[in-house]
Amino acid sequence: MMPDLLKWLEAHQALSSWVQAAGAIIAIASGFAVAAWQQRKSQAISNEQRQSEGVALAILIRDEIATLGAKFGALFNADVEDTSGPGIGDYSLSTPRNLSNYADKMYLIKGAGHSVLRLIATLSSNRAMLSNMQEGVSTGDLDYNVALSNCRSIAERGMKTARAALTNVDEYIAKHSA
Repeated sequence: MMPDLLKWLEAHQALSSWVQAAGAIIAIASGFAVAAWQQRKSQAISNEQRQSEGVALAILIRDEIATLGAKFGALFNADVEDTSGPGIGDYSLSTPRNLSNYADKMYLIKGAGHSVLRLIATLSSNRAMLSNMQEGVSTGDLDYNVALSNCRSIAERGMKTARAALTNVDEYIAKHSA
């Protein structure tokens, strides 16, 4: 059988170039297939790493968001004229360290990250308004009732934003940490 095959192949010299061409095509296609497989595998590993980083970030910032919500709640219940208790300026609404340090990584937690960035923006704008309001109350340029109304409005907006951010972060953690 083998000697007959060899004789037949020797008699058909043009066949070797066709076999060679088919082999080259198969080699090229195999090269592309292996490269595509490696790319998909690398992308899957990268996605898993990004998801793990996202869960770690969400866990890291969760308590800070809850604390901010509580601070906005305390501000909502504050009496701006009561000198025995904390005044408007005594509510520390600075951006917590981890929220500040990792603001550029919020993309890792997708939609929850957008909520957290909204919270940071709300916090920044509220800080400026509270500072102006405190100055107005202390100089007498701002009426107590107006200050109280503004303070409550700021605090309510902050509480809602913090609550939304906390809910989104908790949902992200529950969905991606399993």
